[in-house]
Amino acid sequence: MDGGKHWIDMKSTLQTGLITLILVLLVQAGYAAPKVTQAASCSFKDDEPTVHVLAVEEFGKPLRLLFVGNAKDVVYSTFFTETLDEFSFLQPFLRFRRYTIPGFPSALIIATSVSYAPSDTWHGIKLIAKINGTITTINPEEILLGSQEGLYLGYINAKFGSGMIIWQNKWEDESHYEPHRYDISIYGWDNESMRFRLSQYLTTEDKFADGCSALKSYGLPYRNYKDEIVPIEEEISTLGIEDALLPDQEMYKHPITR
Repeated sequence: MDGGKHWIDMKSTLQTGLITLILVLLVQAGYAAPKVTQAASCSFKDDEPTVHVLAVEEFGKPLRLLFVGNAKDVVYSTFFTETLDEFSFLQPFLRFRRYTIPGFPSALIIATSVSYAPSDTWHGIKLIAKINGTITTINPEEILLGSQEGLYLGYINAKFGSGMIIWQNKWEDESHYEPHRYDISIYGWDNESMRFRLSQYLTTEDKFADGCSALKSYGLPYRNYKDEIVPIEEEISTLGIEDALLPDQEMYKHPITR
């Protein structure tokens, strides 16, 4: 074998491998840095100042939702760890949307972390409102929903008033995407305590192709807010305030990693 040609071939292979390694490291470095993937300015009430809402994603870290005042101070932050598990093979992403829903004391920010797994997609939902002048999460419990599951917020009926409905499918003797029975949790909103209270829990007798059909059979409203938020596209526009926030890692680092 021609030694010179062999050396040239080996050198070319090494150069190609080195270039590939550098590109991989650069891509990983880009993912590793925290970045704002959705941003919006909004107010919880029409007569109040706006706040800036930022969805922050960082590879391998809990997703963060930041609420930033006009003085560029973080007035509230919350972390999404529900979808960080061994069944997820892709980095979760975070989306949110503002809603004005009758029956609640302020507008709501409904946010969901989304994680694709081998046979399902998991959604960790948080509901954020302004209660007695303070931005806070108002979930009655952890809300983790699969693809065939969902939640409704708003007026339910004369018996329950305004509140929330969560539906989750039961896996029994059927395959993953065959019709299921559903567990339905109905929460009323208590304007005195400013909290959700579980009003009724039921399991359907029949199997349904989807949760909305199950709710409809019981005369319940069946708009699925979860599915309205997930399709929101990533928006890199960051309102010009992230440069002052993201370098300060301690400002929004998850408590367990401080």
